[in-house]
Amino acid sequence: MRKLYFLFCLLVISGFFLTGSHPLYASNPSASAYAHFMMASIYEKRSNLDDALVEYQRALEYDHKNPTLYIKLALIRLKRNESDLAIEELKKASEYAPEDVRVHFVLALVYSSLGEYDIAASEYEQIVKIAPHDIMALASLADLYVLQEKVDQATVAYEKLLEENVELPLLRFNLAILYSKSNKIDRAIEEMLEVVKLDPSFIQGYVTLGVFYEMKKNYSKAVRIYQQGLKMKPGDLKILQILAQAYYKAEEFEKAEQIYEEILKDFPDQKGLYLEIAYFYVKNNEIKKAKIVLNKAENENVKLDQVYFLKGFACYRLKENKEAMQFFKRSQELNPKNAEVYFFLGALYEDMEEWDLSVENLKKAIDIYPEHTDALNYLGYMYAEQGVNLEEAKGLVQKALKINSENGAYLDSMSWVYFKLGNIDKALEYIERAMQYEPEDSVVLEHAGDIFYEKGMIPEAVIKWEKALKINPVQDSLEEKIKGAKEKIGQ
Repeated sequence: MRKLYFLFCLLVISGFFLTGSHPLYASNPSASAYAHFMMASIYEKRSNLDDALVEYQRALEYDHKNPTLYIKLALIRLKRNESDLAIEELKKASEYAPEDVRVHFVLALVYSSLGEYDIAASEYEQIVKIAPHDIMALASLADLYVLQEKVDQATVAYEKLLEENVELPLLRFNLAILYSKSNKIDRAIEEMLEVVKLDPSFIQGYVTLGVFYEMKKNYSKAVRIYQQGLKMKPGDLKILQILAQAYYKAEEFEKAEQIYEEILKDFPDQKGLYLEIAYFYVKNNEIKKAKIVLNKAENENVKLDQVYFLKGFACYRLKENKEAMQFFKRSQELNPKNAEVYFFLGALYEDMEEWDLSVENLKKAIDIYPEHTDALNYLGYMYAEQGVNLEEAKGLVQKALKINSENGAYLDSMSWVYFKLGNIDKALEYIERAMQYEPEDSVVLEHAGDIFYEKGMIPEAVIKWEKALKINPVQDSLEEKIKGAKEKIGQ
């Protein structure tokens, strides 16, 4: 309310509420009304709000259709924190002057201060109908739509502001964000390019523009944009971080590593970065380097639950299951709400053929994070492999696919569930979709061969099995399948 009161004071001082289509009095003013109005103004300047209120009310007795008097009364009410009474005064003003934009403007401000954004927006919409080129109303309306997450309406409002030749970098920045929320990434890029053109020093413009290019998977272009941002602000930590990540996504691993080494050198006190850098090394299979960084993080007591999780993950990648188990359990002790820890514990127990413990941990991961697609798929596939709880398995994998319908591993799992249920047609439908996303995965290809064989498509089965064996030669069972199938078709 203090912020709103301050805004009103500024508007009153500037004379905003004493101008417009309805002057204080017509050509034949009432002397009595004018006298009370002047007395009220004097009291108001002296912060004597009670007497000012009385004098404005007396002025209304002589000139009850004057909207300015109701506006002045409303402002006094607001200074006295009487929002409801202020609204009543403004509604009366609107009855006598329905097209007075001042009335709608103050009503919009009052409703905004009360959090009634729909009503506030409707008041600004009224102003735009009356005065389509009112920049203040358009800008306020656009901001309200953003606040309400009404992306389409906010976009239209910002576009109208641009039509009014309002060239502000922040305006185009907001419009670009709105385009991105509507998945109009090309339009978003166009606007953000204008932002950095209008204000080359606006660092957030480069950052966001780079993100838009990443959304288009144009990582090399994103890298160039981040580099431009660094030229404007050399050594900026945030830009260095996202630049390193962009290099990684562009598969320029050496350059990503150089940036991370630069960060470690120039920002030794930013110990939280150890985890990000260690994760980069783990993803890039630089496990030894990851362990060195994680040891530094552990010595500095930096988020130890995450340090131990990443150490466990590194060991898991090296198939050092015993050490991985120890680190995951230490992480679990420090943070029992991390779903990822339970997921990897479930995977480790499955490797050790400790089925009950595997199921227990996978279910715990799902309890903590019901949309953990990897856990949903893992448990569903494990059930299918064992031929147990197949209906439950189907439900689990369906949930994963509902979240990510284009994941080849999840589609493969669903095909295998249907295969174990004896629904070969459904299994065939899903395995064909899985091969679209994972055409070189040996497990997917082996499953495809099994399903084709069961469907009586033996030559096709042999082709899939042979391809799977070529990708992963250490599969004795596949050689036996191929041999038996060829004998069956006389090859």
